[in-house]
Amino acid sequence: MTNSNLYDEDIKYEQKILNDIKNIDSETWWEMLDEFLTEYIDNNSLDEDKYFGHIFVALIDDECIEDEDFDNVRMKKSVSMDKINTLETWIGLEEVKALENELNEMTDEQKKETVIIYLYSNSWKFITSFQTDKDTIDSWN
Repeated sequence: MTNSNLYDEDIKYEQKILNDIKNIDSETWWEMLDEFLTEYIDNNSLDEDKYFGHIFVALIDDECIEDEDFDNVRMKKSVSMDKINTLETWIGLEEVKALENELNEMTDEQKKETVIIYLYSNSWKFITSFQTDKDTIDSWN
């Protein structure tokens, strides 16, 4: 999907953020977000056009982060990737610009076949993100 250098940089960046919170393994969070997203799609019977090409924003309470208490994660907002600027009210201009830069590295075809979930604390601090694509989601069935 993306080149390995970008993926490696993403891992380093997100692991640094998680290490700033506590020595938390990003793989654990990615697995949780993968499961959370899968359940959200299934439980809401979302059609592909409601999640591919979309960004989801989920929240977790600050006090649940270090305990890795994932039961508290909840979906807050979803938007199509071409409407990312509408997230400014929620996550701020600086975060939106960072996300736009990430999306600019993807082709239009990749965007159409990708779903991304960003996890923030309830104080709107970025925690981590997870992205998956059509091939992976198709393999769930």
